Amino acid sequence: MMKTAELKLTQNWDKTFEKSDKVDHCKVTFVNRYGITLAADMYVLVDWHILEDNDPNQNIKEAEEFFAMISEEYAGVPNLLYEICNEPNGPVSWKDIRTYAEQIIPVIRRNSPEAVIIVGTPDYDRQLMAAGMDPLPFDNVMYTCHFYTATHKDALLAELAAAIERGIPVFITECGVSEHTGDGVVDLESAAEWFTFLRQHDLSYAVWSFSNKAENSAMIRP
Repeated sequence: MMKTAELKLTQNWDKTFEKSDKVDHCKVTFVNRYGITLAADMYVLVDWHILEDNDPNQNIKEAEEFFAMISEEYAGVPNLLYEICNEPNGPVSWKDIRTYAEQIIPVIRRNSPEAVIIVGTPDYDRQLMAAGMDPLPFDNVMYTCHFYTATHKDALLAELAAAIERGIPVFITECGVSEHTGDGVVDLESAAEWFTFLRQHDLSYAVWSFSNKAENSAMIRP
């Protein structure tokens, strides 16, 4: 049997960004499948990606199996977030996404009753108000919006502002300073406007991408 080293954790704030009094900051520890105790203060976003299949209901059986497996193996891990359908697109409606979510969320809740679950919105996560007008009947559920500052301007920012005004919980699970392709023009002026808004409204976000891919959105250039 593997033995794990004793962990010496500190609650001292050691980040370069400002500490928020709206969050209970703590180190997370858990034992992985190999018996090794891990400690971190990062979030893990488990993502079920939708692209060519457009409608998440097309592969709902596989999604059920996937989220049942992950939520069972990591039941109770507080820094694991579930994004159950990333970027539904094409002719898919919020009604379609809602039908999918109402089937997938209970699968996760059986193992992780308090986990944060993030639900995509129509048109590549750009129609927040569709969800805002008909939200899901579950606790700890958020909705996502994706933007790229060289492509998405005032109209999408207004959509996000309307959702926030309505009290819709939003997590920006993907955004970037390039065009929506991940490449092309970099628009830093638009980026300043977007990220100022995110900071003003305490919105969490993930930036595409921490990679060395040969595109302008990559943070590590090849």
